[in-house]
Amino acid sequence: MEFTTAISEQDFIAAYGLRCKSSFRTVINAFIYVLVFVLLFLHASAFTSEHTHPGDATAARNASLVEQDIFPLEVACLFYILGFKVYLPYRMRCIYRKDLNHKGEMAVQLSPEGISERSSTGSKVYFPWNTLAQWREAKRVIVIMAQSGLYFIFPKACLTADQLGEIRSILLSTLQKK
Repeated sequence: MEFTTAISEQDFIAAYGLRCKSSFRTVINAFIYVLVFVLLFLHASAFTSEHTHPGDATAARNASLVEQDIFPLEVACLFYILGFKVYLPYRMRCIYRKDLNHKGEMAVQLSPEGISERSSTGSKVYFPWNTLAQWREAKRVIVIMAQSGLYFIFPKACLTADQLGEIRSILLSTLQKK
């Protein structure tokens, strides 16, 4: 089977997110969001307690203790969220914009032996099926991951329904879907 694709910036970012998706990361993200919610609630409670009882020394002391203990955790959570939700997508956009191999059309060929791709810049890549690890599918893209960390991106917008069905059947018969 042979077809041509063109990868957009949004497709590239969706493929990177799909490649990095893991249940461990999902659990850590959920934990961080719950932790941030609890910390902000404690912070707001301490602030409210301090200001509703202005003469109470215990409320002021408790509020300052909460602020001293919670603030570093809030900052660490903020850096985690900024790193994974802001910096990484920004970095992927920079990588996409600098890499000329992702620009233009790519000719892809799926055969019983493996997968090959030829970019508009002239670079060629070939992987036999036994060097490919798995494949994943999202709303925008299908991603095939090699054991070496490289991955192929097939934007669904560039494919017809028949081509998508044929790609899925080839991938299901040769690779593990994750």
